Amino acid sequence: MAPPSRIWDAYRTLGITNPNKAGLTCVGEIRHGKRCRWDIPSDDEPQVRSILNKMETKAPFDARPLLKRLGRLTLCEDYHRSQLMDKLKEWEDVIEDAEKFWQRAFLQVKARKVALKMLEKERDRTSQLEQEIARWKSGEQVNIATLVSVVKAEAEAVEENILRQETEKKLQDSQAHAKKMSDNHQAVLGYWNDLIRTSQYKDKEAQTMLEKHAETVKELLDTKHLFSTCQGECEQLRIDINKQNSIFDLNGAELDKLKVNHTEMSTSMEQLTVQVRAKGRTNGRLKAELAQITDERDLSLKEKVDLKTQLDYANGTIDLLKLSLAEEGASSIALSDSRQQLEQELRLENQKLMDLKQSKSQLEDDHAVLAEQELELKSQLSNEQSTSAKLQQSLEDAILKLTSSEDR
Repeated sequence: MAPPSRIWDAYRTLGITNPNKAGLTCVGEIRHGKRCRWDIPSDDEPQVRSILNKMETKAPFDARPLLKRLGRLTLCEDYHRSQLMDKLKEWEDVIEDAEKFWQRAFLQVKARKVALKMLEKERDRTSQLEQEIARWKSGEQVNIATLVSVVKAEAEAVEENILRQETEKKLQDSQAHAKKMSDNHQAVLGYWNDLIRTSQYKDKEAQTMLEKHAETVKELLDTKHLFSTCQGECEQLRIDINKQNSIFDLNGAELDKLKVNHTEMSTSMEQLTVQVRAKGRTNGRLKAELAQITDERDLSLKEKVDLKTQLDYANGTIDLLKLSLAEEGASSIALSDSRQQLEQELRLENQKLMDLKQSKSQLEDDHAVLAEQELELKSQLSNEQSTSAKLQQSLEDAILKLTSSEDR
């Protein structure tokens, strides 16, 4: 036994099939109206396909009792089973639209079949009428020819009889002969009148049949016009379908373009992420160097404090030496040289400390610049993420629009 024919596409109409692959996925929705991508369990998939195949053999409206069971099998039990009522309402609206479209197509096909049957009947009826007219004409011609030949034969026989009687009787009784001839003539005239009336009656019947034939031809032309109208509607439907296919092709091209843009944006985001990470590593390295320089500065300050302490101690010692060794000029000069050397070392340490302060200021400036660059990169990354989210949403809207257009 051949499998029942499909009269509508339940898979596409109800959105059971994942548009990105051939498998069956959950029909629930996650955040931002996106489609759940969890596959339907392998144990439930044969039941889902069985229900959908059974629905496709019925009219869309007659398949509504199977929706509830189908919803339980195609929604995630752990996450999206609570969306069952919303999904049933959405499917009922979709099936209502599919039922309207199917009814229109069914009526057009039915009207076309009826028109074809009527045309076939009218063709058979016309053929029968033509055969009957042909038979009637042929029979009438044969009858008329037979009657004419009989009348001619009888007339010839009468003439021969008259001649023979005139020859045999030699005009015995002119009045009886004239009366007989008159009677024969009246009989012949009556016979011919009967033939003429019969021919007129046959002509009327032929005219009636011709009128019936004309009416039949008119009905046939009306049927042909109805058939042409149905053909025009079918042609318009085919043109609409071709236009819809063209729209599908354009939507597919736009979808491919959006996918390419999304891929490029993803690549740009990955590159910006790599740059931000590189800047972050550079910033961390500079922070480490700044911390090291800060430690060196603190160590230099500590050394400076020690030098000041030593200098103060040296100054005190020098004063003591000045008081105790005022007479020893050479020793005083030596101490003065030591003091100058210590002052020179102190100036060098001060200069070194100033250089460290300048380095610290430069590093702080560099750190501020890097912080600004980091903020700018973060802002660019945020903008890119927002643009990517918008492109993703546009891509999903285009997919939904394309799916809806295909369903319609």
